[in-house]
Amino acid sequence: MPGEPGVMLNSCPHSGYKYRKTERRTKSEKPPIKSKIAAILAAFLITADIGLASYPSDRLESYTRKQWTSHNGLPQNSIQSICQTRDGYLWLGTENGLARFNGAEFLCFSNENTPSFKSNDVQVIHEDSSGVLWIGTASGLIRYRDGIFTEVPDIPGSPDLVVSDISQDRGGNLWLATDKGLVRYRNGSFERLTKSDGLSYEHIFRLMIDSSGNLWAGTVNGWLFSFGADSLKEPFLKDMKYASRKLPFEIADICDAGAGNIFGVGGEYVFLATHGDLANIKKVSVFPGKRLLAMIRDSEGNFIIGPSNGGLIRIKDRPPYEPEIDPRFSEDYVRCLYCDRSGDLWLGSRGSGLFGLSNTIIKMFTRNEGLSNDFIRSVYVDPEGEL
Repeated sequence: MPGEPGVMLNSCPHSGYKYRKTERRTKSEKPPIKSKIAAILAAFLITADIGLASYPSDRLESYTRKQWTSHNGLPQNSIQSICQTRDGYLWLGTENGLARFNGAEFLCFSNENTPSFKSNDVQVIHEDSSGVLWIGTASGLIRYRDGIFTEVPDIPGSPDLVVSDISQDRGGNLWLATDKGLVRYRNGSFERLTKSDGLSYEHIFRLMIDSSGNLWAGTVNGWLFSFGADSLKEPFLKDMKYASRKLPFEIADICDAGAGNIFGVGGEYVFLATHGDLANIKKVSVFPGKRLLAMIRDSEGNFIIGPSNGGLIRIKDRPPYEPEIDPRFSEDYVRCLYCDRSGDLWLGSRGSGLFGLSNTIIKMFTRNEGLSNDFIRSVYVDPEGEL
């Protein structure tokens, strides 16, 4: 990488907080992943003497699968967070630094080359509505904007604040799940809600803003909180009104199912809060012996669930919630899940690196299917998308 990182201290014009800035000029010699077309064309060109086409498949285990590990350039094989930014790059948070992936190469950042990283343990990555990338670590928060990494040290509860999740509400406010309470970043300043303000438990682990603008927060010991959209506008956090309920298992992940329904996973259970009512929570699926850690809704409305011990799970968002298990992941510990803008699935594992799943299968076309010749010399996609 050309040039050494430069460090400067600047003041935030809105808050007066001092930020430690690390400028790191990054190269992007290859464009990021932007669509499935590039992958499909690559399949054509690589197999120039046969005809290929891509078709969707219904079964999870028939999704095409690819794996990347530290041998391919990852800084470390345990991935805790995945985020695709608007420029198409995939950002990965690992236990040993941050990586930017363009589909072919990884560009890595850690405290070895970027002083803003006080901890290399990246817990969460979130891009806000203005294109700023926020990186939560086991020792605070980092902001990435215009190619510059900035340490944000003055959050209530710092230093050594674990930031495990980040969400943005409709008003543009950022919410941080930390081990020392719920934090809001609003108008350039931070506020924190803790047990002294009436919060039942401070170690917030997971956050989610639903389609109605409500904020959901889950803890590692089973507390589930629901903050109404209007309540998020309160000038002081201690004045916010919210509902809460203690469940007999951890809240590992929370997902919006639409129509006001909220799904979540924890322990061996998948649970549903019908119409967002904490008094109306029921278990809809049980996977004995498994620990469910991650949940995401895919482009078709199904829920994909990642356990710590055995298989990738898919269930429908309506009864009878029958599960389908992809046995190819029987030995993998799924830490996080992500669905990109193309509808492809990405899995971050503990110890096995990154997996990409695409809902396509490869079908061969030859003379038997009507081609004039089995040797394909070139391909072209016209402006209407026809091949």
